[in-house]
Amino acid sequence: KIRTQVEFWFSDSNYPRDKFIQSVVTKDDGWFPLESLMTFNRLKVLTTDPQVVVKALEGSELVSLNEEKTKIKRAKELPENDNYDDRCIYVKNLPTTVSLEEAKEFFNKQGKVLSVRLQRNREKEFVGRAFVEFETVAEVEKILQTVSESEDKTLEWDSDTKIFVDKKDSNLVQSLKRKKKETTDKPANNGPQFEPGCIIKITSIGKDDRNITELKEYFSKFGRVRHVDVAADDVLLRYVDSAASQEALAAINNKDDKPNFKE
Repeated sequence: KIRTQVEFWFSDSNYPRDKFIQSVVTKDDGWFPLESLMTFNRLKVLTTDPQVVVKALEGSELVSLNEEKTKIKRAKELPENDNYDDRCIYVKNLPTTVSLEEAKEFFNKQGKVLSVRLQRNREKEFVGRAFVEFETVAEVEKILQTVSESEDKTLEWDSDTKIFVDKKDSNLVQSLKRKKKETTDKPANNGPQFEPGCIIKITSIGKDDRNITELKEYFSKFGRVRHVDVAADDVLLRYVDSAASQEALAAINNKDDKPNFKE
């Protein structure tokens, strides 16, 4: 487990995209201090002894240690052609209680998963969306084909949950990064923190369609709905983040007819 974790940090998948690791190795000819590696939370769960890590990395073909066993370095050059985006899918409507290991286990049934990046909000809560990286483009095309052939264009996570899968959208990635930076840069205060643009107001909705459970179920396919408020003449829905609310608005506005919540 120790070697697997360390090799992931220095893998083709993670190494070129890990800003912290890159900020360190670029200053020391590719070397990363073992002392710094020992501060990583996922490694601390496995061991706090540097010598155990040194022992675990013996024979690794991906990483090597210096003679003093105090620094670690990639032993292989990165591939010239990186088709990372083409090997990734965007997933939403995952259960917010899912763990990284559970997500990997599920998608490994679809192909060889190299990484799963769970999307979290400012409070570090998982928001039901993730980017999943497969080993090959063919595996991505296969899962997208499976989804396109399903009746409701989804994958069944379990008997109660269906997840939505699509190609990785670079514009969405940038949008999520901007929103995360904006919320992170906001000064902290003692009151509740709400991201602007998370609320949708629905007007002219019939009384029969004002069922909170059905409304929440319908709109949850666009992202995690935090709260539904049913008033006399309208309904207010608050998403965890604005990216989900904008996606919901775009989907509804593109429909020729208003959504039938009873369906």
